[in-house]
Amino acid sequence: MKLLIECLKESFSKYADKTAYIDRSGSRMTTYGQLDELSGKIAAGIIEQGCKKGDIIPVLMTRCMEYIAAEIGIMKAGCVFAPLITDYPQDRIEYIKKECKSSFIVDKAFVDKCADKTPCDRISKLSHSDPAVVIYTSGSTGNPKGIIHTHKSLYHSIIRQLELEDTTDTDVCLSTITHSFSVSLPENYVPLTAGATIVMLNDEERKDVRFLENAIAQYGITNTYISPGMLKVYRNKSKTLKTVKTVGERLCNQYSQDYNIINIYGASETLLALAFHVDKSYENTPIGKPVKGISVYILDDSGKPVKNGEEGELCVAGAISEGYLNLPEQTAKAYEPNPYSTCDDDKILFHTNDMVKQLEDGNIVYVNRKDWMVKINGQRVEAGEIEICSQNVNGVDRAVVKAFVNDYGQNYLVEYFKGDGVTAEKIKEHLHTVLPDYMIPLFFVKVDEFPLNANGKIDRLALKEPDASMFKTDYVPPESETEKLLCEKFEEVLNCGKVGIKDSFFDLGGDSIKVIKLQSICNISKLSTKSYLTEKLRKILQDCLKIQQMKKFTIFFLIIPLPRLRTEFLLNVPQIRVQQFTTFPVFISWVKMLT
Repeated sequence: MKLLIECLKESFSKYADKTAYIDRSGSRMTTYGQLDELSGKIAAGIIEQGCKKGDIIPVLMTRCMEYIAAEIGIMKAGCVFAPLITDYPQDRIEYIKKECKSSFIVDKAFVDKCADKTPCDRISKLSHSDPAVVIYTSGSTGNPKGIIHTHKSLYHSIIRQLELEDTTDTDVCLSTITHSFSVSLPENYVPLTAGATIVMLNDEERKDVRFLENAIAQYGITNTYISPGMLKVYRNKSKTLKTVKTVGERLCNQYSQDYNIINIYGASETLLALAFHVDKSYENTPIGKPVKGISVYILDDSGKPVKNGEEGELCVAGAISEGYLNLPEQTAKAYEPNPYSTCDDDKILFHTNDMVKQLEDGNIVYVNRKDWMVKINGQRVEAGEIEICSQNVNGVDRAVVKAFVNDYGQNYLVEYFKGDGVTAEKIKEHLHTVLPDYMIPLFFVKVDEFPLNANGKIDRLALKEPDASMFKTDYVPPESETEKLLCEKFEEVLNCGKVGIKDSFFDLGGDSIKVIKLQSICNISKLSTKSYLTEKLRKILQDCLKIQQMKKFTIFFLIIPLPRLRTEFLLNVPQIRVQQFTTFPVFISWVKMLT
């Protein structure tokens, strides 16, 4: 059995002159040979730092080819990489760095300093049982937890995925997954192992479904990941797209005759475990059957297999991770010796806490969570971590976070809190300093008392989904015909009754998917707001600049990017930070305070 890094070395040699990555919005191409050379230089720089085999080194950069080169360089140096993202608050980055016992982080500055190094590696010293990567996810203790994957589990996960999707050196794959998400591993290392070309979108591009549609057509993409929520509004313009993989959330009512959809199941602890080739539209699409090298068991509370058709907890065995970094108690709870083991590769049984059931045809369907963990945009979120962080805010006596499902099948978070002299804005402001954006609840509801069950504990099931109308401001009617039309479209998308011009799109439950739907509706209605915005934005900016406390703003543009307006505001109002979304239509929330 090889190591993944050995497979990559073979690709570097075999495809030295072939393009491995296209990034920087299509302006830069990097060959396999160049990627090999850069990763070797980074390895040399790490070794010069005195790092020993097994040392954990965080990686922190924006989305670019250098990020993957850094991961490969860390493996070449015999060390362990821990992928982080720039969206993380500084406190979270420092916590992870301390957990990893790392004296430095591999960032763009570190990579640049390695430019004159002589490439080298210490691959010969590695074994299958050595750790390769630590993936950080949300933790129930109030801090993120690191999942340790050995070279064995990393290699096997890549080979499982390679066999599933049949990627070859003729494929062109699109990279859109955030680097801190475990799915980024197969997204990058499956194509590199196969000798394929990868087009990497930056953070702004990857979140824009219209840009995604054009990129897939423009680059001749054959294989990509698209989240279930984004897939609902994706309109295929490509004749080359063969395979779309979706993962991390429940897939509902999705099927295409233009391309194959593979519904993938895998926790960060297991990586790819089950898969289902979607053959028609399902209200709840199966997660399929275990892939080669994986064994799954559906167990009751006593650890015994349930009967076919009955619900039970999904447990996974195979070449998977073996525990959490510095968390022996949590490791003991989630991982145990497999009583049903039949070979050397399935000695450990991982409890996913996912409730599932098996259909008559052998496919498995996801039912619900056994605990209060939830997936937001494919990323694991422990409600307990958000609750603990919220309770650190002065005035908050108790906070409870619960997930609900919107009309698009996406999970969203609601926080219920109790306390005197504390506001939702104050809690949100604190959470933005300690948690990544995807972990911030969409709604905050203040309660006088929490409902209790018969045992005197908080009854989470009794916490009802909030009505978006609760978060409206005093109604101010639209004035112009454009305002009237846009308010009507907001009402249609948000389904929250009358919307006034002072209401916030996001406070009323707006999200990225609803923004896309709003854009489509506005385009159909042929609403043009260039002249309207020219007049209104000037007034809004002038008003906002009078408020001394508001030092940073985000300006959202409706329907059209308005590059000339954006440039004008940047030149004339330097205090304003403009967040450029290629197509991010928001009408009422042009100005949103950054916390």
